[in-house]
Amino acid sequence: NRLGRYADAEKTLRRTEELVVKVFGPEHLNRASLQTNRGFSLLGLKKWKEALEVAQSAGAIHEKAGGTNPRYAD
Repeated sequence: NRLGRYADAEKTLRRTEELVVKVFGPEHLNRASLQTNRGFSLLGLKKWKEALEVAQSAGAIHEKAGGTNPRYAD
């Protein structure tokens, strides 16, 4: 993020992701969105491998959902 508070952001996003998994399940698109944002925070922390793993997980969720985004659905 612009303030350089990547560690704070990553921690908050990780906790929110855990809650989304509990409430909506592991393959919910909100989880993928959180993972995408978390990946950017991890890049800011120079945690390349973890950022890649999180991004790949987000991509897999989107693929399984058919690549749809409910915000822009017809």
